[in-house]
Amino acid sequence: MDYTQENISAIGDNIAEKVKDIITSDMTADKWLDLQGTIKYSKVSKNTLKKWISEGYIYGKRAAGGKTIISRESIDNFYNSENFEI
Repeated sequence: MDYTQENISAIGDNIAEKVKDIITSDMTADKWLDLQGTIKYSKVSKNTLKKWISEGYIYGKRAAGGKTIISRESIDNFYNSENFEI
């Protein structure tokens, strides 16, 4: 491959686009739920969710705008773990 300035620029653009796709896919509705979506998905109260987050059973973080989002995978993992009791 000929490494001209044009080719290097095209490679950089390609890498930037792939990074953007990875970041965007990480924030899809399939992976992250807002608080109301998490309440519906997990069928527990807001207080229970906050307790589980503070105790480290599920993962939540602040998204842009200050909204709390919760990892759907962490809820599934917690429900399937030995720590979860009905």
